[in-house]
Amino acid sequence: MTFPARDALFDSTPGGELRPAPRGAGDGGEPLFPALAPPAPPNGVEYPVAAQPTRAVGVAPAGMAFLHDPRFRAAQQAMQFGAWPQVVEKLRGLRADVPAGCPEGEMLDALLGEATLKAGLMLQWTGKIKGRRLTVGQAWLLRRSLPFFLVLALFLSGAIFYQNLIAPSRQVVAMARANQSLVDEATGLLQAGNYEEARAIYAGVLARDPGFLPARQGMEEARRQMNMAVTYDIARQVADAGNVPRALRLLTAIQRASPAFRDVDAQVVRLQGLMQVGRLFAAAEKSFAQHRWLEAVRGYEQVAAPAADYQPETLALHLNEAYLYAGQELLTRAPAEGAGPPEARAYLRKAQSAGVQPEVAAAALDRLDSYFKGERAVKNGDLLDAVNLWRGLYDENPAFLGGALAEQLYRLYLTLGDTAAAGGSPDYARELYQLAAGLSVADPGEAQARLAGTPAATPTPEPTPIPQPAVYVAPVEPAVPPPTPEPTPTPAPSFQGWIAFRTNRNGAEEIFVMQPDGSNAQPAPETIRSRFNLLYEKEQWSPDGSRHIFVQSIEGRSDANIFMAAADGQGLISLTPFNEDEYDPVWSPDGQTIAFVSNHTYNDEIWVMAAGGGDPRQLTWNEWEWDKHPAWSPDSRQLAFYSNRGGRRQVWVMGSDGSGQRNISNNPYEDWDPVWLK
Repeated sequence: MTFPARDALFDSTPGGELRPAPRGAGDGGEPLFPALAPPAPPNGVEYPVAAQPTRAVGVAPAGMAFLHDPRFRAAQQAMQFGAWPQVVEKLRGLRADVPAGCPEGEMLDALLGEATLKAGLMLQWTGKIKGRRLTVGQAWLLRRSLPFFLVLALFLSGAIFYQNLIAPSRQVVAMARANQSLVDEATGLLQAGNYEEARAIYAGVLARDPGFLPARQGMEEARRQMNMAVTYDIARQVADAGNVPRALRLLTAIQRASPAFRDVDAQVVRLQGLMQVGRLFAAAEKSFAQHRWLEAVRGYEQVAAPAADYQPETLALHLNEAYLYAGQELLTRAPAEGAGPPEARAYLRKAQSAGVQPEVAAAALDRLDSYFKGERAVKNGDLLDAVNLWRGLYDENPAFLGGALAEQLYRLYLTLGDTAAAGGSPDYARELYQLAAGLSVADPGEAQARLAGTPAATPTPEPTPIPQPAVYVAPVEPAVPPPTPEPTPTPAPSFQGWIAFRTNRNGAEEIFVMQPDGSNAQPAPETIRSRFNLLYEKEQWSPDGSRHIFVQSIEGRSDANIFMAAADGQGLISLTPFNEDEYDPVWSPDGQTIAFVSNHTYNDEIWVMAAGGGDPRQLTWNEWEWDKHPAWSPDSRQLAFYSNRGGRRQVWVMGSDGSGQRNISNNPYEDWDPVWLK
């Protein structure tokens, strides 16, 4: 490497002085020492003035051996203090040890040239410029100020560090805390069911920080709970509308997704109960329609116990009617566990309290009261009082309590007869045995045997008086019948051939009678009112009393069918093996035909079939209306029934072949359950 001539480094002034030539002048502006020039910024980036990278003067690229020489380090130290002559001296000594032509030599030559130039300038200008030296005071001030400047530098660097690092991180933390507080507030609103307010807060948080995970999760939960809330409200509305199965499906889906949502568990239990109640109510209604009163009462009571508000009007009306008819039915049946006189009295009292045929209920309760008084008399040993009370009931209805009263009265007569015989009153004993033998009991043989074995007493001049019953209810048949007295006319007309029916014409249910054309409708006498149900049940027996038709379900099926059996229960056969319900069977007086009700064609319609069960024929046809409760005329040529064709129950009449159907009620009230009196 060659150095420029001295003239190229200095210009001569007119006074003969030398001055440094402008660098780059005339040579394209290139730096004199390229190795010492600042490196170019990477990728064309221009450094700001304050950020330009610098390189220490005289520092050579790494990898040169002289860099570790003490003379080079001494030259570097001299450079820092501007002692350029010393730098030249050190570098020359170092250059003398480096062979010519190697890169280290070229580097040292460049450094030596620059140091020589600066040393020359220093020598040239040293005499012309008087150096300034710090005074004692300035030096002392500088030393005293140095700690302040150090503290200031530390403060400034700390401020810069706080501004660039600490402050932003604290802002991030503060924002995260504020967002979490809002999310907590929204979560509380969500738990309280305020979905819209919660969603608004979540949306505000996400607007400031879209990536804030708790807010995103909260928004999803709010959306999910809003959907469940809508489904829950729909389920409640559907349930209130009566579609319990669909409401149960909706609530069950919510329960599976979120068991803790509102009161969904309680609602599911409630609807499951309603489903069960619905099935019980349907079964009770079926029993009610088929006049199985005891089953209807039990079914309605099972409905009313957990859900008294389930179809309350129908439930109350039918249950109270079932109470009355069940009480009356129990008066015709032998007492059994849970179905005897106490239950009959309870049912009749409930019907009476509800205002269902209060006169009928009161009359039945009076008969039961006499029965219970007789029971108390027996317990107290007052057998004669019991006989007098029970004999009146027997004479009014020999089948009272399904014949159980007759059996009890029979035993009382035998006991009293035995007491009279043992007391020496054979005539009185015979009289009591005769009363026992005349009762309608299954086997009067015991009374007949005692009667035959009890001789008549031998009269004595002074017979010993024997206590007599307070009232002789049934006289002993004389050996020769007395003359038949002339018949006494009765004020009440004969109602044979009339139609008895239920009606609410006077605001409460009553039994009325009317002629077959609907004329002369009037309240029925007590003899018909008290036996109304029995009159209809009698229609289920063949005219000769040898066979009985009734309704029951086939095992394994829920529908009801009509069966026939002999009077002793033998020879059971099914008459209507249809897939739907058949009920209300009645036997025609000529014994040839049975009329009944069936919903085999979807509506309740009147049908007839042969007495043996063949040739079923439908007599009435309706779109949605129903016809029920057929009753034969005495000549078997007509049928009465009731229908809701006009929107209310009315009594109709038609021919036995279904012809000539006509409404004979024709009134704005309800008439139903006709019975043709025979």
